[in-house]
Amino acid sequence: MPKGLSDNQADDWHNLIPMFSFQVVANYYGNKKIYEPVEGKQIYWAGGRSSPPPDTPKCGFDGSGCPPDGECLTTCIIINDLIA
Repeated sequence: MPKGLSDNQADDWHNLIPMFSFQVVANYYGNKKIYEPVEGKQIYWAGGRSSPPPDTPKCGFDGSGCPPDGECLTTCIIINDLIA
């Protein structure tokens, strides 16, 4: 019971706590990188995805996997000039 509540207030406080039921909806075996959904269960992934997100973000966790802004544009222009 939170400090400073009377018995009656404590009963009211407990009624405010939502009750949740946790269920297994999938199993992930990290050592084998295997994801197995549980039949009959559905996960509502963020962003409207129908599958789990990738293990690593597209540009990495620190952004180092993507070229800096403008770098691709410069490269594309140079390649275009060489081809034309």
